[in-house]
Amino acid sequence: MVAPPEQDTIILRYFPIYLAALWTLISYAVSWIGGWSVLAKQFRTDENFADRMCRWFYATMRWGTHYNGALKAGANVVGLYIAPVLLFRIAHPPLFIPWSEIKVGPSRWFDFYLGITLTLGREEQIPFRISQRVARKLRSEAGAGWPDPQNLLQL
Repeated sequence: MVAPPEQDTIILRYFPIYLAALWTLISYAVSWIGGWSVLAKQFRTDENFADRMCRWFYATMRWGTHYNGALKAGANVVGLYIAPVLLFRIAHPPLFIPWSEIKVGPSRWFDFYLGITLTLGREEQIPFRISQRVARKLRSEAGAGWPDPQNLLQL
């Protein structure tokens, strides 16, 4: 049975609206579940980060929320900048978190992949798990600001 032409037109007309609404709803849900929205209350920034950045890297946040290849991050002696790429910016504003609000610890994913967990926010304590490769780059840019001065993690 073929749908009447009017029905096809209605579907085509409203599908982009449905898709945009669904994308927005999912973005807000991921932001809440992963803890990004909690961090944004205190660490949201509207400033552009001028230093070098790691782009298109993978990270995991609270309750297994994955940001697979959708993030960029930078570091300087003052703190850590994290932002999703533009397509994923809904409900995920850029963050700038001072190093005094970050703890560094080891991380194990799937019992074999070694990474680093940055615990973001002294009160919020949102885990931000990244690879050692990305952590090395951020530590290099942060210099003396990196919150593991004894280099206990041996990156």
